[in-house]
Amino acid sequence: MKSMFAKLSCVTAFVALALGLLPSPAAAQDPKPRILIVFDTSGSMAFDIGGTTTHGDGSNDPWTSTRTCCPGNNDPNNRSRLWIAKEAMTQMLNAAGEIEFGLVKFAQTYYSDQDDAQDAGWYQGNQSAYSTTKDKIRYKGRSGTTAFNDPKYWLAVGFGAQSLVDPFPRDVGAENDRAEVLSWFDHHEYSHTNLRQPADSPYPGPYGDFKAQELRADGSTPLGESIREAYNYLMATNGVIANDPFGYCRKYTVLVLTDGEYDGSVNPVGPVTDLYNAGIDSWVIGLAIDSPTLDAMAAAGGGHFDPANPGRAFIANSQEALVTAL
Repeated sequence: MKSMFAKLSCVTAFVALALGLLPSPAAAQDPKPRILIVFDTSGSMAFDIGGTTTHGDGSNDPWTSTRTCCPGNNDPNNRSRLWIAKEAMTQMLNAAGEIEFGLVKFAQTYYSDQDDAQDAGWYQGNQSAYSTTKDKIRYKGRSGTTAFNDPKYWLAVGFGAQSLVDPFPRDVGAENDRAEVLSWFDHHEYSHTNLRQPADSPYPGPYGDFKAQELRADGSTPLGESIREAYNYLMATNGVIANDPFGYCRKYTVLVLTDGEYDGSVNPVGPVTDLYNAGIDSWVIGLAIDSPTLDAMAAAGGGHFDPANPGRAFIANSQEALVTAL
């Protein structure tokens, strides 16, 4: 619950804005609500809704300029959960009005050498039905085979503030780049060696850097750890809300989308409860899976798709159902 102090902070912020003590936003209106998406990028997201491997996550473009065959599954009758979730998220973001979005994915390991990159793993059946070339998980054009952290995009080797891929703007009046968030869902990615990298890439040099990145399905389901990262990002002493002049009157919401039970050491009900106690509701969607944990999260998080049944997460078993939920 937000306190009287929070309400006074809102009044103070608006007075400061009126007096010209703060940079003016684009319009003199209530601050835009913000939704932080916690998106499941575990390996099982490469399964279809029924739990069968799709032999690819659906990304249309391979990550390297030399690979010309078998781009993901690229089959409308063989869509992975990841593909379905990305399509639904894209529809939601395109239809949303004055809302700012942030994005958190699960921590994953990314490799730097294109010949020894992390492959799709058994989740995608090693793409054996399509190619001996596996669906690689690699983004950064470097030599060597050592896993690495890329702070620019918060690509993670482990936990610890490594899961956020697209933050909210910190400056008053700055616009949230929704296109940047959408780029993680558009099924296209480019490495710096990709010959199809657009000519207007903002990155200098003969090799440049990423023009587009993509969420990929690989690894475990550290759901609790990821929501804890979301909490820390929002609520830390020097976090987003503390640096937001309208933080105590702006509506912050966390949207959780997952297809599995957590397998980390943190029960996700804990950080969801902490978010709720801080005045931040969590809305929980299960994709192709129903579980008591998701229901417990929904009950604790305050985001109720069915007010008559507040102890239930929303369970989607199709893209259409997921779009309805979003």
